[in-house]
Amino acid sequence: MAIRKDMSRDMTQGSVVKNILLFMLPIFIGQLLQMTYNIVDSVVVGRFVSENALAGVAATYTPITFFNAAVLGFSTGASIVIAQLFGAKDNEGLRKAFSTTYICVFVGGLIMTAVVFIFARPLLFYALKTPEEGGVLDMAVLYLRVYYAGAVFVFLYNMFASALRALGDSLFPLIFLIVSCLMNIVLDLLLVLGLGMGVAGVALASVLSQAAATIAAIVYINRAHRIMWYKISELTFDREIFKLSLQQGIPQAINTCIMSFCFMWQQRLVNGYGPQAMAAFLAGQRVDQLVGMPIIITGSAMSPFTGQNVGAGKWDRVYEGRRKVILAGAIFVFVCSPLLLIFGRQLLSLFVADPNSMVIKLGYDYLWRITPFYIFLCLNTVTNGVILGAGDAKFGTLSAILGIVFRIGSAYIMAYGLGLGLNGVWLSTGVGFLLGCIVTQIRFYSGKWKTKAVVRAKGAA
Repeated sequence: MAIRKDMSRDMTQGSVVKNILLFMLPIFIGQLLQMTYNIVDSVVVGRFVSENALAGVAATYTPITFFNAAVLGFSTGASIVIAQLFGAKDNEGLRKAFSTTYICVFVGGLIMTAVVFIFARPLLFYALKTPEEGGVLDMAVLYLRVYYAGAVFVFLYNMFASALRALGDSLFPLIFLIVSCLMNIVLDLLLVLGLGMGVAGVALASVLSQAAATIAAIVYINRAHRIMWYKISELTFDREIFKLSLQQGIPQAINTCIMSFCFMWQQRLVNGYGPQAMAAFLAGQRVDQLVGMPIIITGSAMSPFTGQNVGAGKWDRVYEGRRKVILAGAIFVFVCSPLLLIFGRQLLSLFVADPNSMVIKLGYDYLWRITPFYIFLCLNTVTNGVILGAGDAKFGTLSAILGIVFRIGSAYIMAYGLGLGLNGVWLSTGVGFLLGCIVTQIRFYSGKWKTKAVVRAKGAA
């Protein structure tokens, strides 16, 4: 069964820069839209519900990342296998990979939903020390449970998007995301402002918009990527593909879980400073994403690009791609970082009704502490994307373990040992970027990552 060449992108041929840029552009636009509706979510909650409600939503950010890690980590690992199979032109292996991934993600999503419903309150109260004052804890629990009532759609959409990008098709995941973003914004306004549903309305808007994107992806795959399309009776579970995906996915999931655990400890520290600090943390992160997210996208683009070229045995293109993407990222950082600081207060003021709120001051302090470290984030994400795309998934686990040591350790040292308080917690994020970058560069220049490919040029897994 042939792959539709007009929809897939073979990144093993042609201009390296053109391939990466054309692949990245839809992802960049998509992430920009996703940031927009995340910001709208936070603005609607902060301005039209309350600052305490914004703090409640903020408390759920890291648990959602943590709980999603296992399922989405498997999807990421499977996409690496898919990219290398695609580069090796192994269509039979691709069919097995898609089928196995569908089954695992759907079942895993149902299990994760049940886990969150049971452990939402204990996690938020005991592990994260989410304060009960002002109803912050109750709103956080409500948001988490409503969100996970439809989380299987989040998992399925991300799985479809990752699989399509592994084939080089980053345009249509963008179109699905546009539909989802617009629907999310409209539902936010309707459910929160119109029906007065508060944080439950924001969570429900996210669920319904993700469901719409999932349905759109299924319809598209049926028409444009028949190699990815199955009737339910055709779905089969392949143990070898499952093992390969786990080899890549488990380290990815552990990596995300460890980093999420790190972020939860950071959130725990922030929670100790009260609801305003919690709201400032979320608002600061939303503004920070305007520069940070495009940088992270470069790593996402380098992974399938590297996977395809490793599968085809074209290592020179991998090195060329890394070098040129790092240069482009550095230019972006040095142009955009000053703009973020110049307009930071105005952007933060969108999230609260009171222009003199402490949330704005604390959020701006956060931006000042993290901005000087963006260049290290760029070096780290691009290089890490190359290493993971080549199949060196275990390094991701090691890097994540070191990351949690660096970030949590530096947060406690600076917040308590050096007496910097909340500013020490803010600064620990940048320190984590720096130390993580050093570890990643050492791994890259050692060359050991080049021995980890799971698919060779002739298509043998």
